[in-house]
Amino acid sequence: MRIIDNRLACILLLLAILLSSCVSGQTQKSVRKKCLDCHQDMAAAYSEGVVHTPVLKKNCEACHLPHGIIGGVYLRNEQPTLCFRCHKDISTLIPKQFVHQPVKKGQCSDCHEAHNSPFENLLKAEGNDSCFACHEESEIIKKNIHSPLQKGCNTCHNSHGSDYQSLLISNIDTLCSSCHTNNDKLFIASHYNYPVQSKCTLCHSPHSSDGQALLKTYVHEPIIKGECNVCHKINEQKILLNGPADTLCQSCHKMEFQEENQDFYHAPLQEGSCTTCHDVHASEFINIMQTAPEKLCLNCHTSLKEGAASMHQPVVQGECLSCHLGHSSPEKPLLKKKRDEICFQCHQKDNFTTGKTQHSHASKGECLTCHVPHDSTNKKLLREPEIVLCLECHTKENDEMSRLSLHNPFAKGNCSSCHNPHQADAISLLKKSTENGEICLDCHKTMKTKMEEGTHQPFTEGNCMSCHSPHSADFPLVLKAKTGELCFVCHTESKELIEKSPFVHQPIELLNCSACHLAHGSPLQYHLIKEQPLLCFSCHKDVSKYWQDGLAHKPATERCSNCHSPHAAKNSSLLNVDVAQLCTRCHEQNDTFLASHRQIQPSPGSCTQCHDAHGSLQKALLFPVTHTPFAEGKCRPCHPGRGN
Repeated sequence: MRIIDNRLACILLLLAILLSSCVSGQTQKSVRKKCLDCHQDMAAAYSEGVVHTPVLKKNCEACHLPHGIIGGVYLRNEQPTLCFRCHKDISTLIPKQFVHQPVKKGQCSDCHEAHNSPFENLLKAEGNDSCFACHEESEIIKKNIHSPLQKGCNTCHNSHGSDYQSLLISNIDTLCSSCHTNNDKLFIASHYNYPVQSKCTLCHSPHSSDGQALLKTYVHEPIIKGECNVCHKINEQKILLNGPADTLCQSCHKMEFQEENQDFYHAPLQEGSCTTCHDVHASEFINIMQTAPEKLCLNCHTSLKEGAASMHQPVVQGECLSCHLGHSSPEKPLLKKKRDEICFQCHQKDNFTTGKTQHSHASKGECLTCHVPHDSTNKKLLREPEIVLCLECHTKENDEMSRLSLHNPFAKGNCSSCHNPHQADAISLLKKSTENGEICLDCHKTMKTKMEEGTHQPFTEGNCMSCHSPHSADFPLVLKAKTGELCFVCHTESKELIEKSPFVHQPIELLNCSACHLAHGSPLQYHLIKEQPLLCFSCHKDVSKYWQDGLAHKPATERCSNCHSPHAAKNSSLLNVDVAQLCTRCHEQNDTFLASHRQIQPSPGSCTQCHDAHGSLQKALLFPVTHTPFAEGKCRPCHPGRGN
């Protein structure tokens, strides 16, 4: 019963807490602060100039959500939905045929400030300057400016959306005639008495011009001379053509159609379709072209590759005519010069033809063997990745790709990290000479210090290629052969000794000189990896097993080569001399010697039958396990008449 009472008490307490929190929540809600109660600095900053209506009304929550548990400036909706909640008139322009790009992308803040601005309509810049943030001012503002442009771009354009091209507020003919009366005497006289009623922008720039009467930069010569009748006639106050436009062009421009020694013609010219590329009255582009060459040419010619890693500079700048002729050429594809000369227009010929070694294709101007003329997914306009391209001709190196060890640049296909692709002063088109390791030190920088400290002659002289292959090899570290074979090229005396000797040190037998020697040299004699006897302990670990707790043979602790030859020998265990003579070099067989051997003269070469030549736990370097009579100094049980 007591347990039930306790549970009931807990439930009542929990309900009381929840009720209290609800009341508290209502109290807090009723006294909740407004944004500007805390953000007074923002209130001051946003009160100047043209102020956005919600800001003016101090209604931050019209656009922002209150912070809640996690602080932050959160909008109620993303652009443009947020803006269209109030600016419904702008949202109706979205379905229009022509929509301003920022509006189309829903990026209202590209042009407008969100809170306040010194400029009308909360623009980020004043008047036309707002438009020039995206539209190139130098292309629009020239010497003579059209009056409406001086008043502001929105005189003729709708800044959000329109049913008319170029976001005009009305049909272009209607727009022009709203200011210009086309039936007064001055207007008619200035148009050579032709009854011009429409299409003003065929000759005039709507914004500005460096010429008079806002004429475009390049004007068809008959217009300048007032000889409109060359192409036009008037019939019942209508301006008509004397014939098909393209046919009319040919009546004057006969040379373009009849050039001699031309093997290749631009398709539109061949078809007699001049108006494919040219305007007939005036243009802002040279040769009265309809638009800039980089855009005009791409109307027919495939556009640039997506993800291009490199682009030819004339392509980037839209200078198609720097390499190509517009009408005809003796060269395909309408090149200004022969293929082997065209690149040298811009690229200095001496950079390809004067080096001590030259890439044959480059020196002959056969640039397209390796490069493409416009753009490429590879660097430096290469038509294939560098390694693929090089191996097309260098088939020997192609075979080298399958070897065990590859030089890192070669493995990655970075041929140009070592070679110049066009010409060089070093052999094999190398960027630097192989002498003194110059080319190698470009990457292997730490080797320079080691060369100065090293002792192995080929290394200190920087003769890297005497041992290493430049591209690949069948042996580690791009070595040309096994270390032994490489070493024997210079160390012929060692090779002869090994060939004559019946006993050869195993590393030498395996042609593994680097087991004991450092290839580039070391501070130790003979370029050894370690001093003796530590070096020998790397393989012969049992030699020193008794040294710590027993006795060591002194010559063994000094140098193993006191007794052994390092490479090869006539004697087993690679001994310097026959074992019968080896011990007697130090141990004279005098009275003391005979006394220690119980007056028995040991037979030659028998020392190691009883003694360990390196060390032992026993006195006199005896082997640890001995025959019992021998241990007791009794020789007679086995050798009658000898000793005790």
